[in-house]
Amino acid sequence: MFEEAWAALGLVLIATLFLFGFRKLLERRSKKTFNNESAVVKSGHLWDQVDEFDGSHFCSCCERRLLRGFRCENCNMMVDEVNCARKISTVKPCKVNAPTTSDDQVKHHWVHGNLFSDDFCTICGELCGGDVGLSDYRCSWCGRAVHSDCRQSIDEVCDFGSAKRSILYPNTVTLRKAGNRGQKQMVIDGIAKPEYPPDWRPVFVLVNPKSGSGAGTKVASSFRLVLHPIQVIDVTKSHMKTVLRWLESHPEIEARIVIAGGDGTISFVLNDIDELSNRPAVAVLPLGTGNDLSRVLGWGKQSDGCVVPSQVLEDLQEAEVFLLDRWTVSIEYPRKLGVRRPNRTMSMTNYISIGVDACVTYGMQSTRDQLPRAMSSRLINKLLFFTFGTKDVFDRACFGLESKIELIVDGKKINLPEIEGLIFLNIPCWGAGVEPWTMENDESMPQSCSDQLFEVFAVRSSFHIAQLQVGLSTPLRICQGREASMRVVKGPLPMQCDGEAWLQQPATVSIVHKCTSLMLKKKQTLESPKSGFFL
Repeated sequence: MFEEAWAALGLVLIATLFLFGFRKLLERRSKKTFNNESAVVKSGHLWDQVDEFDGSHFCSCCERRLLRGFRCENCNMMVDEVNCARKISTVKPCKVNAPTTSDDQVKHHWVHGNLFSDDFCTICGELCGGDVGLSDYRCSWCGRAVHSDCRQSIDEVCDFGSAKRSILYPNTVTLRKAGNRGQKQMVIDGIAKPEYPPDWRPVFVLVNPKSGSGAGTKVASSFRLVLHPIQVIDVTKSHMKTVLRWLESHPEIEARIVIAGGDGTISFVLNDIDELSNRPAVAVLPLGTGNDLSRVLGWGKQSDGCVVPSQVLEDLQEAEVFLLDRWTVSIEYPRKLGVRRPNRTMSMTNYISIGVDACVTYGMQSTRDQLPRAMSSRLINKLLFFTFGTKDVFDRACFGLESKIELIVDGKKINLPEIEGLIFLNIPCWGAGVEPWTMENDESMPQSCSDQLFEVFAVRSSFHIAQLQVGLSTPLRICQGREASMRVVKGPLPMQCDGEAWLQQPATVSIVHKCTSLMLKKKQTLESPKSGFFL
């Protein structure tokens, strides 16, 4: 009797879970489908599903309180169901289709209700959005809020607020669809350079949504609310190159680019930018784990994706151009039984290393690849780093590295001391904030990011790395050079380049100068000496 009851209960539970999962799948599919409907596409809205609202928001269509529903990522309009999203899309276009005056000036794009908690009326200075239900208005271009009674007192022409130097104005940009059938996306077809402001420099935000345990998605959403949505680009989709090619063919437009991602994403995007004859200057938003380049450029250490777009755009406009060398790393394998493995080529921006520090990176990377969902937390990633670092203190898997490699720098063979790690450094920071080259008061070999020289230093063990990170030791300076050839005699040995690790079999690794990239270094102020991008 009891066994039958438990069996029946189990079947009911399984059926319930199945139906719940099936419902979620249908909801996601429905969302993707109705976003591609002609009326929704024409309106410019981009609806994203929100599983839970906090109870203080209301549907822009039926005005019911929102518990779950959809939010437009471009203008912040909110609805409770698909039918409301369809209906509001036909009567209230998104900000990309903002109305214009008779002389083609853009009017405010007012969104009714659901204001931010810190929105104050532009006219009277009092707090907005305090009433229950849809109350008061907010312009999705300039960000100004007004009471319903004060709305008639504000000029109908929008000046785009504090971000006006960075925005592509909807009346000056024309778009077209590009891509394969079923995967078409809007891309830039043309831009008319505005006469005002005179220092107009549009900003394009290139985001990896997977970086920073999903923080990239938050960054993209934040910037879409301020910029023209076409300025926020997912680097995992193909139309990024379309935008870069368009910028190359229009040198009269001095654009600036922000890459939001980890070291791997930054290197990936810089590779495409380096191929352009007209290269824009680039800033970085730190979303990965090391973020050494963002530290050097003054943009901060790490973030969960909570940005203040208006402040970021202001900092970008004031940022100074910073020259940064980049290097080509070539791996050539010897022949075995007349067969040679395919050679490999990559670009190095921050540093490349072999030995103990790469061993820790490789261990973390392998674990994340096997359990990507479980490793999505930054706390877990830090625990992994500590675990693999502690493990190598006892294992010493890279002991005797000096006998397993041969190093030639600028044509001279380098005799290595007893080491467990060798690093070729291009920027001052390494290992999440350590500045190894300047830890010794030795000015005989000054470091620069644009002198076409790399620095070579070594570490004795993973315990030595830990000492460097807390300032209790100094690295082993080896040399500086313009080109290097390192022969891996015994393998496999762990290697990593800008945070991407692998096991290296016997081969010859060559490092030569590739190019000098234009980066953007944050202009430091007395009020916020190293505040970075993020809250």
